Amino acid sequence: MLPHVEGISALTVNTNHVTALSVDRRLSLWTQWIALRNGAPEIVDDVLAPVLTAHLPRTAGRPARTAGRADLLAWTAATRAAFLNFELSVEVGPILGVHLIAGRWGMRGIARSSGYWGPPGTVVASSGVDIVRLEAGRVAEVWVNADCVDPVSAQVRG
Repeated sequence: MLPHVEGISALTVNTNHVTALSVDRRLSLWTQWIALRNGAPEIVDDVLAPVLTAHLPRTAGRPARTAGRADLLAWTAATRAAFLNFELSVEVGPILGVHLIAGRWGMRGIARSSGYWGPPGTVVASSGVDIVRLEAGRVAEVWVNADCVDPVSAQVRG
């Protein structure tokens, strides 16, 4: 038997007994989250809560936890700027919880400068997992776990 919400027929789609209507919003939010990471600043207000905490991969000069939209947006911009033809795509997911969305992503780009991945011009691939916590239908907290960045040549060597 399908659960009933006043005025709306609801279909249970996961073990959290979440209606299809709210799942659709979370699926859309995950798509928007990936678009934001790919550089779509016009959707910031639709995706990010006014108060936000981000747990990001550690780098020199930046703490593991940052507070606020500005810090998160600066980090995403710096990540994109490090590569030509930067693209983040979904590999697995999203996996939906009541107030959480998780998914595995893959990143590909061409290094603009030297780094642990090699010299400028190196085609680089990486992957990782983002977990986002929602409040009032927007991202209020995010955990980004990035696997190591590898030159594509090292991945396809056989």
